[in-house]
Amino acid sequence: MVGVTHIPDVYKIRLKPENKYLVLCSDGVSQFISDAAILQEVHSAYQAGLPPQIVARNLCMWAAQEWMKFDTCIDDCTAVVIYLSVDEERTEDKVRQCIKQRARDL
Repeated sequence: MVGVTHIPDVYKIRLKPENKYLVLCSDGVSQFISDAAILQEVHSAYQAGLPPQIVARNLCMWAAQEWMKFDTCIDDCTAVVIYLSVDEERTEDKVRQCIKQRARDL
């Protein structure tokens, strides 16, 4: 398979106090969405208090929509969003809101 290897890319980074989140995503997400756009989406969601798992899911859904504009198949779209500092009370409220909205959507 082209581009597939069992050897992972490993990076060591030093986190700084001003770092608010960490975003890991597959090339399926970043193929049609720029790093700057991903950063803006995560930053906006973080500011709004959305849970990171919802932000990661939204990134993957956005990426899948972008893939469909250019191709009939979709590459794997995987994202992990980690908040490095959290306002727990605000986050719990947002999780409850997301669960209620999801229940209404079903």
